Parts: sequence; C-alpha cells; structure tokens
Amino acid sequence: MKSFKSFVTEKKFADLKPTKGKWTNIPNSEFDPELSAQLYDLIDKSYSYVGGHANYRTANDLPLGKDKDDSSTISWYALDFDDDPEADVLNVTKKTKFGDKSVLGATDGSKEAKHEYVMNMVKKLNQPGNYAEVSDAIMHILLTRYGVPTVDNKEDVEKILGKKVEWIGPNPDNKYPGHNGFYARQLGGTRHIKIMLGKPNLS
Repeated sequence: MKSFKSFVTEKKFADLKPTKGKWTNIPNSEFDPELSAQLYDLIDKSYSYVGGHANYRTANDLPLGKDKDDSSTISWYALDFDDDPEADVLNVTKKTKFGDKSVLGATDGSKEAKHEYVMNMVKKLNQPGNYAEVSDAIMHILLTRYGVPTVDNKEDVEKILGKKVEWIGPNPDNKYPGHNGFYARQLGGTRHIKIMLGKPNLS
C-alpha cells in the first residue's frame, strides 16, 4: 500500500517551467507548502535586518500575507538567472486604485540578484501606474543612481496610503536635494524614513 505522502505533490519553482533570465508570474493558486518555503527563504534573508516583513512573517503567510487581501490584488513575480533552478529574485505587487504598488522585493543576497531587482524596479517605477514606498539602501540607490520619480506632496502620499503620515519633507540628514517627499513610519518597532517613488495614478 502506498503511503499518503506518495500522493502529495510538492511543488518547486522549477516545476512552473520558468524561462531562464525572464520574470515569471506565479499564480496564487500554485502555492503549496514546498514552494512557499522556498520563496519565503528569500524573504527571510532580505528582511531579517528589520525584524522580518510586516505581512509575511512565516512561509504560511504566502501568498496573500497576514492581511489576507483578495487574491486578485496580489501578484507574485520571480526570476531565475543562474545555473541552479531556484528563484533568485522576487517582486510582489498589490493592485490598488492608484496602480500597482510594489509591496515586497527579495533576493538570494548575491550581487547579481540585487542588480536584477534594482533594474526591475527602475523599469517599473518609470512607467505610469506603478509605485512603491522605499527606505534605506534601495531608496539611496534608486534616488542617487537612477533618478526615479518621487511623490513629493503630503496630500498625495496620504491619499494613496489611505492614512496620515509623519511628514518630514526634505531629507532630515540633508541628503537628496530636490526631493521633498520624506516621511516616517514605524516598521518592526523601528522608525524608518521613507519616500514614495514612481508614477501612481492620481487623476
């Protein structure tokens, strides 16, 4: 008699037959414990320095997150570009009335994976209907190296987020001259300086 385990199919990213070097959409219906664990490993590596991602605390939170959005609003994209068959980079977006918001980005930690993630963000955030909140290293890179557009108006930022923010305006450390859209939010019990990038639909 076959064991129950033999009837259980554990899915990996490679089973989706992604094209090497191209971003692949992962339908929410494809997630199972094995795939979730594999992708969560990238999230854990990328967000451990801030105490983890607010909506994805464990592999069990994939794919919708702790707030359990309607599955039609959450889209997962992964990229495999190296010799092994595992995903190297992740980008998760949430569809809102202002466009597609990038809500999660993760890599395997390699220099190449980080470069692929940044290039994907630069491309998206220069297209109308795409936006993201950023802070720390990725904020510095996108502002100083790539001149990604910013949302510098407090009313627009609060309208998009649907909440009040601790508005700062110009960077408190006198960095990034010409960008006046900085604000503060609490993440994982730590205060982070953030700015909204991209071209959300405001009309």
